[in-house]
Amino acid sequence: MRFRLDVETPVGLESTRIQGRAGTVQAGNKPPSTFDPDTAILGMFPFEIVTRVVPGVNDVALLDHPSIAGVLQSLHRVTIELPAAAWHSEIKSRGTLAIDLYFDSTTHLLAKTVSSVLIPGARRVMVVSVVSYSDYRQVGTAVVPFHYSETLDGQPYRTLQLTAVQLNPSLPVDYFQPARTNQ
Repeated sequence: MRFRLDVETPVGLESTRIQGRAGTVQAGNKPPSTFDPDTAILGMFPFEIVTRVVPGVNDVALLDHPSIAGVLQSLHRVTIELPAAAWHSEIKSRGTLAIDLYFDSTTHLLAKTVSSVLIPGARRVMVVSVVSYSDYRQVGTAVVPFHYSETLDGQPYRTLQLTAVQLNPSLPVDYFQPARTNQ
């Protein structure tokens, strides 16, 4: 899966590019920061991870959990587990990368995802990322969330409001290559 998101921020353009387990983020003229492979494979917004075929990953597990009745909505949790990229010497195996997807039990649309990620440029500090999805709209034959809100360890991190979505555009392959300082 290839993914690119360019966002105009108050301090300049921020470009995030992901291809499989490789990814970078670059803000303005700063050098690009590299994503941890396990963070990259989740994608920028992991709502579409279930549609991917991840090359070289055969041990994907799907776990279905009971629905959770909340005050405002009832959610159904599904966990996706993938082998982690990192080798853990203390247990002599790769760890597991898990992401919880919470679907609205009435609309069956993805309401939020929860996963542990390493932030690019951070000193190997794992944080809990919760991404909430809303403002779903019909785009061609797909229904796409136009509003994303992310927290890291419970603190607001970023909000993204899309104005337009183009599915499966024809783009050159290098469009998804890691950001470079001279771009």
